[in-house]
Amino acid sequence: MQNFKMLDNKKNGKVGEELKKGIKKGSKLSVISAYFTIYAYNELYKELNKIDNMRFIFTEPSFTKKQEELTRQYYIDRHSEKKLSGNEFEIK
Repeated sequence: MQNFKMLDNKKNGKVGEELKKGIKKGSKLSVISAYFTIYAYNELYKELNKIDNMRFIFTEPSFTKKQEELTRQYYIDRHSEKKLSGNEFEIK
């Protein structure tokens, strides 16, 4: 039986670190996530090229704070952002 983990990039583990240590040549990967950007792909490029099969389900973010509840330390122009190139909280 497979071991499944819930990772959140906070207190429940970092997705990138877990993938880097777990992916081997010929691996199969299944992911359900609301976020996966070209920057994440760039960080995991070597590992993702080792896999034989990947299933990815994009979901809508749940449990996120409303816009007015977020505290920002910097400004990002959202009009030029595209989902594939990241979200409004990533520093490019």
